Amino acid sequence: SDSSNTGQGGSGSSSNEGGSSGGGSSGVTNKYFVDYGSGSCLKDCAPGPFGCDKAPPPVALYDTIEDCCRTGQSYADFNFCTTRSTAQINSTQHAFSEGWIVDWTSGNEKCVKDCDPNNGPPCSNSEITDFHAKIYANVNECCGRLNWIDTDVCVSHSKSL
Repeated sequence: SDSSNTGQGGSGSSSNEGGSSGGGSSGVTNKYFVDYGSGSCLKDCAPGPFGCDKAPPPVALYDTIEDCCRTGQSYADFNFCTTRSTAQINSTQHAFSEGWIVDWTSGNEKCVKDCDPNNGPPCSNSEITDFHAKIYANVNECCGRLNWIDTDVCVSHSKSL
């Protein structure tokens, strides 16, 4: 049998096919679906815990967060999607990628770290919500994107403040 569609609703037995509430009293599948507004994926489970919501029928369902982000949110940065779809340990807030993003809004030609803004610099002053922005593994790679300025100057400026 072809397993290429096993993670997608509408073709499998675990979907909420035809707009019905699905099987069972809860109607949840514990699979993942795209939340287009946030650039993340939510788990089809009883609302309450972080990342849980009932999937609206009909919707594509994926077995893992990674599959949902890779296929369903292919236009969003993969690291952004996967971390925003995962709760921090002992928290009701999503995780952060700890990667680096060009801060196009600052006018300062620098990069900011994708981490909790409450931690202060080098984290961004406010939470990063642009799920289209490329997240770089380290500050040097990020500053390399700003190829019209000296990388060392960018790195120094990005890590300070």
